[in-house]
Amino acid sequence: AQLYQADFKEKEDLFRLMDLIFTTLFSIELAWNMFAHDVKGFWGDGWNVFDFFVVVFSVLSLLFDDLPLISSLRLLRVFRAVRLFRKLTSLRIIFNAILGSLFPVLNSVFILVTITAMYAIVATELYGQRAAEFKDFQQSMFSMYQVATGDSWASAIARDLLWVEVAGKPQEMDKTVMLFFVTYSILASMVLLNVVVAVLLDNFTRCVGEEEAANAAVRAAKYHSISDMNVSCMDPVMEHMCYFESKEHLREMSDSLFESLDTEMSDQLGFHELKMGLETLNVQPKIRFTPDEFEFMTLGGVLCDGAGKVTRWHFFVICQRLLELYTKRRVAKVMSGESIDDPSRKGLRLAAIKLLLSHETRILPSDMP
Repeated sequence: AQLYQADFKEKEDLFRLMDLIFTTLFSIELAWNMFAHDVKGFWGDGWNVFDFFVVVFSVLSLLFDDLPLISSLRLLRVFRAVRLFRKLTSLRIIFNAILGSLFPVLNSVFILVTITAMYAIVATELYGQRAAEFKDFQQSMFSMYQVATGDSWASAIARDLLWVEVAGKPQEMDKTVMLFFVTYSILASMVLLNVVVAVLLDNFTRCVGEEEAANAAVRAAKYHSISDMNVSCMDPVMEHMCYFESKEHLREMSDSLFESLDTEMSDQLGFHELKMGLETLNVQPKIRFTPDEFEFMTLGGVLCDGAGKVTRWHFFVICQRLLELYTKRRVAKVMSGESIDDPSRKGLRLAAIKLLLSHETRILPSDMP
């Protein structure tokens, strides 16, 4: 924060202490960020570059307190609050939509400024000798902007120009004043300003839709990324379950696994209970269950109840789906050139055949009660 001249020594010391504390915290955050990312990952982010210069200027201002330029640049820390837009989704959508709408809106603003400048030139020629508000182009531009905003332009500007004093004659009404200001007011405040707002809203809506579509694509990619990997954390379990003899046998194996994981005997499994149960199973390699795995298994919460828990029925559907994905990955691996002498090929073929035979009776999420 900026340090002002304090009336008392203790206040000045307090401000300096707070300055030192926040600068230290910013420096630690920057060092941690640089340590967590590689060179390309850190410098490729504009916000990281901004943080780097802010922290450097802050440290220099502490070391060299007599440098006025450095002290002024420390005020850039105020803009660190804009980083909240990256953390809060709703704020980020609004911020990105405003930035995306900026250039189309500038075209409409340019038309408004051009019309205003034309009227300002005419006003300078017509009323420059009669009113101080139009004595030059700059004054005329500001006065026409006042007319566009509707800020008491009729009483403060136009009404004094309505009547013209002629030597030896009574005042006469200047009809051009009404025509001039009314046409500009209608054109600027009622037409062009609304055009600017309409363009802003149109592009804002479009940018919000694009941002939400991009977020949906990221979520979809996250849900399907695990199925694209060569190994899933549930592969050791699926390797055991692929030896089922029938659909009923597969259901029995699923129920048995569910009961072994349901240590609280609540007939439902949350993420933490699944994580603890799967990681204690006697399988190799050991399972490391993550929130991403849970999101993928449950199709982003589709295969969960209203409380976000997996029921016995949901678990059976999940096992069918994971077993199918496991078999597809293994078949693709064999077809890509795995050794012909691999003893698992025979069992893999049998598992694939059994899955094909049971595919017509596979339970889908839409079939659940």
